[in-house]
Amino acid sequence: MSAENRAIYMDRLEKGKILYQMNCSNCHGIFTKGKDSVPNFTKDQISNYRSAVLMANDKKNHAVAAKMSPQQLDYIILFLSLRKHEE
Repeated sequence: MSAENRAIYMDRLEKGKILYQMNCSNCHGIFTKGKDSVPNFTKDQISNYRSAVLMANDKKNHAVAAKMSPQQLDYIILFLSLRKHEE
């Protein structure tokens, strides 16, 4: 990967992290304790969510995600896909 492409990729990853912290982490956790009944995104859940977003078939989408652009959701999904986590 070229240095330019790496910089773009890392920028998108950082934007996803920031967007997740601002909009998602209070309920879903990762950086803080999320709500008990809300998932913290396993790899399968991320994959399923990515598919639902791409197909515009997200029946569980809530108000916060509905206000985000497809690009912002893509940044968040990128962050969730690449973060280190236990499963």
